[in-house]
Amino acid sequence: MADQPHSLDEQRKQLPDSPGVYMFKDADGGVLYVGKATSIRKRVTSHFSGPHRGGFDFIGRVGSIDFLVTETEAEALLAEQQFIKRHRPKFNIRLRDDKSYPYIGVSLDEEFPRVYFTRERHRPSRAYFGPFSSAKRVRETLDLLGKLFPYRTCEGPEPGRASGNPCLDYYIKRCQAPCVGYVSAEEYRQNIEAIIAEGYALVDNYAPGENPMVVVPPESAPSSERESNWR
Repeated sequence: MADQPHSLDEQRKQLPDSPGVYMFKDADGGVLYVGKATSIRKRVTSHFSGPHRGGFDFIGRVGSIDFLVTETEAEALLAEQQFIKRHRPKFNIRLRDDKSYPYIGVSLDEEFPRVYFTRERHRPSRAYFGPFSSAKRVRETLDLLGKLFPYRTCEGPEPGRASGNPCLDYYIKRCQAPCVGYVSAEEYRQNIEAIIAEGYALVDNYAPGENPMVVVPPESAPSSERESNWR
């Protein structure tokens, strides 16, 4: 994170107009809130604009602002999740009841697993990453994963639709069309293993079961270790 001037007003003036993650701290250095933005400067300014315009009630407790500039908003999204998990800021949504918050699920009990948004109770032979602070965060993460590692989004245990033709996702390179045999089960699984490896990156260096931000059955772990591009 970046070094900042002592005055809070000076810190706000020097914030970059760039994507990244910002962190509000109290006078003792405790982390109050972590957020991401396409423009750190504009987002932080909005928080100081008053509750009626999207500001925070606790803003008077902020003693300093730290930030991390990223090259893309996608990197900012992943960094934000890591910092929230690491610091557990008191004014981010408290994730007390894991079952009531959204997760990313991976249906490893299916031949061609789906990667999907869920609030379901944890089912055997499925991997779950989360909980996330909002449904929006889950959808942003799913969108990013789909760009990096194409996966099917069709419902049901078997891929495909009644027409027998590939859906739009195939033509925009968001799915490899296992429904019509354009990819083997083995090749498809390689993408799923890569997605699971990225899931570990989202929760930093904690092992499955050691942190409430991840629920991954032992049989769900990838068959080989893979260095994440986002660590």
